[in-house]
Amino acid sequence: MGTVAVIDLVVGMISSAYAFFKEIGRDVDGIRNRVKIGKIVAVFLSTVLMSTILLVAGHVIQLPLWMTGETEQDLGGVDLAAYCNSYGFSAAIDQGCESGINLGSACDWSHNTKGSHIKFSSPSPKSGLCYTANGHFLGGISDMDGYCKYRFKFIVTVTSTSQPPHTWNCETSVNPDLVCGWQYQKRAVAARLNDAGHLRCYERKHI
Repeated sequence: MGTVAVIDLVVGMISSAYAFFKEIGRDVDGIRNRVKIGKIVAVFLSTVLMSTILLVAGHVIQLPLWMTGETEQDLGGVDLAAYCNSYGFSAAIDQGCESGINLGSACDWSHNTKGSHIKFSSPSPKSGLCYTANGHFLGGISDMDGYCKYRFKFIVTVTSTSQPPHTWNCETSVNPDLVCGWQYQKRAVAARLNDAGHLRCYERKHI
């Protein structure tokens, strides 16, 4: 349950409880009884407020394990390269995946043809122009991001990057928590640095 949903739930509980006790207060005669009811309401609201704080804190910050009733198990390292390869990328980069672009294939996709190739007019990677096998000029590649999305259809965040002189890559960032879940086939897992500074996968379990 998200933080906003938790807050809405608790606020609803407080509102209902307040209306309930307020109605009781109207029906009870005597100031003494009203004071007792007021104390009950105050204790109840204080308990609900403390529960709200703990619930929200549990969603916003990472509480110590002894406060959550959980234990943590080190599953092992994060195999980002294997994760990237499983989606068709050729290499892992810093918290992401990368694969070089075959510029001839990009020309084919851009101009809806086959067997084309690219020629560069300068050291800039953006100076490439596409030609057919017979040397017929086709034009440039106007949407390299679109080609990456075509090539990696299941990766929403994939984009194209370039480096001089004539290198283009498809890249995407990766949440290491997802890698841990994929790698160890677990749900309640998270990636974080251990004391030695190495990225590891951890599973939380209720005691």
